[in-house]
Amino acid sequence: MRVCFVNCRQDGVDETPLLRNMLTRSRNPGFIEVADPAAADLILITGILEKNTFASLRANRIWQQYPEKSFGYSEVDNVPSFLHGVYASASRFKGLFNRMQSGGYPGHRAWRPNSMPPATFFHETPKLYLFSFIGRKSHSLRKRLFRATWPGKDVFVADRTGEYEHFKNPDQNREKLQAVYWKVMAQSKFVLCPRGAGASSIRTFESMQAGVAPVIISDAWLPAAGPVWKEFAIFVPERKIHQLYDILKSHESEWMERGKMAEAAYHQWFTEGAAWGQLLAAIQTIRTSQTLPEKWFVRGRRLIYVAELIHEWRHKLPVRIKKKLLWLKTRKT
Repeated sequence: MRVCFVNCRQDGVDETPLLRNMLTRSRNPGFIEVADPAAADLILITGILEKNTFASLRANRIWQQYPEKSFGYSEVDNVPSFLHGVYASASRFKGLFNRMQSGGYPGHRAWRPNSMPPATFFHETPKLYLFSFIGRKSHSLRKRLFRATWPGKDVFVADRTGEYEHFKNPDQNREKLQAVYWKVMAQSKFVLCPRGAGASSIRTFESMQAGVAPVIISDAWLPAAGPVWKEFAIFVPERKIHQLYDILKSHESEWMERGKMAEAAYHQWFTEGAAWGQLLAAIQTIRTSQTLPEKWFVRGRRLIYVAELIHEWRHKLPVRIKKKLLWLKTRKT
């Protein structure tokens, strides 16, 4: 199969080196990279940014010229509706017509490393907690989680808002806080993986890699193609967040078996050698299940732009109003 990588960004920074490395390390032979989109069997569109309603993607003409064989790839939280593809935070709503699949976070792991201890650290550490969660208030669901109370003391839930910004430049506490993150995970039978700004969470894949069963709390997320998720992950509806303790207590005897299956699934589908195969599995799922031809979405891209713009401002406007009110309050004082 002939594969062509097309970057939307003008500065040359994109996921192409990552995808090229995935292809090189792949367990799937028979793929070659070509420079000409017309000659390609598969075109992967990279460098997709949320800025200005996905302006970089909208300006690209390749996917508009070859819609059926072009697929977007991105790990951004907000998924573009313009182009079918594999997006880490693919949601059920934007995945209507079976146009999208989700994947892991190989880019985030490469660009913003959170160095994980060896597997033996997790296997040999005594379990102190039924479940744990360390994170930020990046979604209303997490705010509810931080406000919740639990009947048992075998729970570790910590709000790191303002203390740790994984996606910003490292500070003096970065390594210390990362070490605490892994230590608590190693002491846990289950790890909560609530959605954040996007429908997915990188924590899901970190817990799998560590061999700790993930508890996925995201009604919107489309589970990534490949693994049989219900074998090892526990899915809890967002409306049942206050029942978490009882739900996980009922599964407590399964923690070790689920953890082992989670680790096996990670190695089968999301390691460097397996990631290309997972990406292809996701694309093949789209190709065989998409219910409307992609060309119709290309033709309707102006209507999609309006819908994306409305979605964008639904999130931006409350933030701007809040900032304005805070500014007015400081002026009065």
